[in-house]
Amino acid sequence: MKLTSLSTISLVFLLFSCNDNGNNSIVSQETPQKLATVTTNPVTGISAVNAYTGGDVSDDGGSAIKERGVCYSTKKDPTISDSRQIAVNGARIFFNYLSDLKPGTLYYLRAYATTNAGTAYGASETFKTLNENIETGTVTDRDGNIYVTVKIGDQWWMAENLKTTRYRTGEKISEVENQEDWNSKQSGAFCSVKFKKENVSNRVGYLYNNEAVNDSRNLAPEGWHIPTSTEWENLINSLGGEKEAGIKLFMDSKDGWLFDLTNLNSSGFSARSFDGIDRLGFFSENVAFCGTGNYGLGTSMWTSTLNEYEENKTVSIGYIVTRVFNEFSPSLGLPIRCIKD
Repeated sequence: MKLTSLSTISLVFLLFSCNDNGNNSIVSQETPQKLATVTTNPVTGISAVNAYTGGDVSDDGGSAIKERGVCYSTKKDPTISDSRQIAVNGARIFFNYLSDLKPGTLYYLRAYATTNAGTAYGASETFKTLNENIETGTVTDRDGNIYVTVKIGDQWWMAENLKTTRYRTGEKISEVENQEDWNSKQSGAFCSVKFKKENVSNRVGYLYNNEAVNDSRNLAPEGWHIPTSTEWENLINSLGGEKEAGIKLFMDSKDGWLFDLTNLNSSGFSARSFDGIDRLGFFSENVAFCGTGNYGLGTSMWTSTLNEYEENKTVSIGYIVTRVFNEFSPSLGLPIRCIKD
């Protein structure tokens, strides 16, 4: 028993020491270093050889950032040992312009940040550069936002989702910032995904309600319009029909999907999956599922064509099936792509 007591006293002595005032205090232990927290920005402005991206270092883990940027490869989960571009600015949010990419090539990309604790990576983004024979251009909306456009067949389409906050006349569109107001709104309105401004990007843009789509002041840039159901159907048919068009319209994929990615975004349309407002007025992941059955991971967009309920039809772009639907969904919030007049 005496040995046990002495051992206990020795242990307590090791854990405690006297401070300058003679008081007992716990000996400080060095805090383990943590990796930084990094988010990968969406890949936008994709051409045959260029792309825009970047990242967000929301937490440095308690250490100074030595280097930040993006790394990319034709193989999954790229690291800084692969191709990388270092961000020159030291801001929390940084941007990278990638050049000299190979046309028609599938790339994997991650943002990274290096500290004394090591290198942290954001989630992987997948994108495919356009084929060299795809013709592109630009169009500017009422707010001054510039969009990449692409020629598919004999049609010119926006290759990015609309993010204007004004009608063509210059009048402001009403912005909604919470679920309750969205569900009760009876005039034209838009919102950010999950009502968070930081979610607005070329990947998603803004989500618009049915009333905004039909407003006579017009959402589309001058010389452009919201496509009709027939124009969407013509696009789908020109890319091989309902079961072939989806993979050609999408620019990203997810690990583990059993799809042949040979024709991924071969049209240059560059659709992306996202969280949208479903038929009941709630945010739902991959809204191509909402009210349309399981047609594969994808997205939904507005048409300008009204159904018998005076509500706009929608198009669901899915990997498995892409088609126009006769929706009756007053609470839907969806992105918009425009087509040239």
